[in-house]
Amino acid sequence: MNGRTLTTLVAAAMATGVVAAGCSTGGGGGGKASTGPGITPVQSGSLVEGLPAPQLDQNGYDFSAVQVNQVPGGTVGALAAAPINTAVFAGNFPGGSVLVVDDTSVTLSGSLFYEARSMAADGPSVFAATGNPQRDGAGDLYTRDATTGAWSVAIDTQDAEMVVGAGLLGVHAAHGGARREGTLRRLNGSQWSSIASLQSAIPTALCESDGRLFVGGSDAFGGHARLLRLDPGATTLADVPLPGVGGFGVRQEVTSMVSIATVASGSIVPVVSEVLIVAVASIDATGAGAGGAVFATDGRQRVEVIATYAGDAPRAVLFQDSALVVITMHGKIFHRDAQGNMVEETIPVGLGVTRLDSALSRDQASVVLGGRTATGAVLVRRVARGGGYVPPVGDLFYRPDVRAILQARCTSCHVAPNNPQAVTALEMNFSDDQATFNRLQTRVNTGNPAQSLLITKATGTSHGGGTAVAMGSNEYNSLVEWVRQGARYEQAAAALTYVAQVRNILMDCSSCHVPNHNSQFRLSNNLSLNMQDYQTVLGFINTATPETSQLLRKATNNGGHGGGQRFSAGSPSYNTLVQWIQQGTQFQ
Repeated sequence: MNGRTLTTLVAAAMATGVVAAGCSTGGGGGGKASTGPGITPVQSGSLVEGLPAPQLDQNGYDFSAVQVNQVPGGTVGALAAAPINTAVFAGNFPGGSVLVVDDTSVTLSGSLFYEARSMAADGPSVFAATGNPQRDGAGDLYTRDATTGAWSVAIDTQDAEMVVGAGLLGVHAAHGGARREGTLRRLNGSQWSSIASLQSAIPTALCESDGRLFVGGSDAFGGHARLLRLDPGATTLADVPLPGVGGFGVRQEVTSMVSIATVASGSIVPVVSEVLIVAVASIDATGAGAGGAVFATDGRQRVEVIATYAGDAPRAVLFQDSALVVITMHGKIFHRDAQGNMVEETIPVGLGVTRLDSALSRDQASVVLGGRTATGAVLVRRVARGGGYVPPVGDLFYRPDVRAILQARCTSCHVAPNNPQAVTALEMNFSDDQATFNRLQTRVNTGNPAQSLLITKATGTSHGGGTAVAMGSNEYNSLVEWVRQGARYEQAAAALTYVAQVRNILMDCSSCHVPNHNSQFRLSNNLSLNMQDYQTVLGFINTATPETSQLLRKATNNGGHGGGQRFSAGSPSYNTLVQWIQQGTQFQ
């Protein structure tokens, strides 16, 4: 067409990783170790070593298939989650239609002018990007009306290719072609704004990682793979280096990306960050995979090899059951085990899969694959028999766990005076935690946590701000688990005692306030007589109004103290003493 504690957070990150929403592209039972045709596992560097340990379903995986069409050479070129049980939207080739496919049935959702190359869901909104490398004008974007279900053109271009992605940074679309400068766009309200030039890159994939947007593709002139990075606030895309890959293809391109949370190896204090996993394929003249590689990158200069391919190419990378999963064009599935080996999983021969062209991590239990058989397009489901890996989560509270998520994701709209309409609906005031917490109590459902208004809004359902928290992310899992645990405000403070905490603070006083000191506040030498010193301290506190206690006023030099200020009001020592008095001045 035209025109809470760091330990808990780190454990969750290591267990689940963070899959950035919006990674869009044009496990276990029966597995066998493989270096096999064309696969050479390679481990290299701290990025790869920091990948979390796989948590594959101990009961294995079942595979099933639904025939999508009966056209030889047909395939499913794009997938997106549908808001109906386990159903998905599937881009049907040939024909340019979008189908809704569940476990057993296929129904028509809408028709597009060209075949869908990528799809993305943002709450109730669904987008489909079309393309055809041989046809200028095929790169268009369609959107589905959540009320009527009708599909309509959102962006009409003269370019051959379009890709779309949705996530925490918003909804983005990139389009380009062999003879024109490509463009990256962002959806602002109902309008698509041009935000950066793709230069000579033909886009094939979008992904968010560590607060940055990445565009993968192929160079229009050199035919090599391109990876571009958009930093926050930037209007120019920066090139990220990618090594060349093997194979005798006519071009190389980024076929897929996924972002995974890692913990830097060797850190005394764990450092959690996100690593971008990039699949690069060498494509021959027939469109088949001739070679390729999967890389890990920090999105700047560091690139490490995870696996290389010959005679096949990676089509999609996913993160499922805390494991990196690679889908290849020749219809194979591999996952990376704890030793860094790529393990091939056995797709039942009876399903007849000969090629895979799309993949989707549907939920914690299932992966959906789009491809072809000898008789036409097929949709394959890989379902964990044990329900998939659920990461362990410790106790969660509004302070500090949920507060940190809301402050990071909701401030731009729900904090006055940013967006009056959003503030009226739900005001968040992070200088008054109790008031904000009280407002949230009407928006949680402890009986069905995932359906809490707080969570459905945050994930984009009937939410003017779109997707603020990606489903399946660590933040989403933390919110759901917080509600399940009862949506508590904060952890009850541990009981403080004179012997365990207060005595240590008073050691700084004992050098002056010796037994023969000229004041009434006399302590034993080196605080050796615990009960005697405890009784002395009790005479200098006020349990009714702890802040007015003489012990605190003297130590902060409020009203005069011969020894000067020993600590300031609001300091850790001050707060510990106030809390100890509030708790009843326990001895031990």
